[in-house]
Amino acid sequence: MTATNHLYNTDNSSLDAKTESLILLTLLGVFCEWMLDFMEERNCQDPLSLNSCEQWTDGRSDG
Repeated sequence: MTATNHLYNTDNSSLDAKTESLILLTLLGVFCEWMLDFMEERNCQDPLSLNSCEQWTDGRSDG
């Protein structure tokens, strides 16, 4: 048995899939938290609206 066959043994395939899913979900959670902090630092009230961010204003007034 080689090291490669041992690492990808079919008996552990479900555990490997669960571990991979857990890692991906953790990374997604960390990214989402970072994105929220990133938007809050730039005074964005709504992350989906570019007009709410100060960096995207072009000087025009609505009034």
